[in-house]
Amino acid sequence: MALLAEDSEAGATANQVAKEMAPGYKYRVVATETYHYPPASLSAELLRIKSANPDLIMGLNLFLDSLMIVRTLKEMRWAPRGFLEHNGGMMVPDFLKTVGKDGHFFLSRAAWALGMGRRKALVARVNDLYRKRYGTDMDDINARSFTAMLTLADGINRAGSTNGEAIAKALRATSIPGSQLIMPWPGVEFDEKGQNKLAASVMVQILDGEYKIVWPFDLAEAQLVWPFPSWDKR
Repeated sequence: MALLAEDSEAGATANQVAKEMAPGYKYRVVATETYHYPPASLSAELLRIKSANPDLIMGLNLFLDSLMIVRTLKEMRWAPRGFLEHNGGMMVPDFLKTVGKDGHFFLSRAAWALGMGRRKALVARVNDLYRKRYGTDMDDINARSFTAMLTLADGINRAGSTNGEAIAKALRATSIPGSQLIMPWPGVEFDEKGQNKLAASVMVQILDGEYKIVWPFDLAEAQLVWPFPSWDKR
């Protein structure tokens, strides 16, 4: 695999975590490229990555970077076997509006995806209520905010009080099963740092102009297309 990220703290952290975890999953990092945002060009970085011949490119990229990545790969006539982004620029609605079909088959980690409703009825029911009120579908930010408020309400109910310490104690003891959530999590349980230790993500692939869940398999709504089709076969 190869790593491509903008040179912020987020990009450096993403690259470091990938390098640390790769051996445990039998991956080998063959190239690491970082660039200053906004990039004037990514041709040199992608040419060096191409020469390393990775099976997968993993990127932490912002909107303008993502547009440039797609355009540069097409200009190079190089379709890597796979490109996976960390819930970045490729998830911005204007991404597909700008690159069109050239953006198909790219992969991204996502905190939430509407397509979960095809396998998890609760997601569709909540989204229907949201759409009736706001005239649009939920996105991952809405879904996380909704879940945060649901979790807080659960804690207040269990505390049986509006006292801050009582609510905090109840929240630390939270145990909400995944069946009661619209998130792709097996549940909500907080660790000693106050983080949900059961948090998880989904992987989506852009297929036919839509972000389709391809993993985890129990939530998948489409089969992963791998490797990427060459540019002349799209």
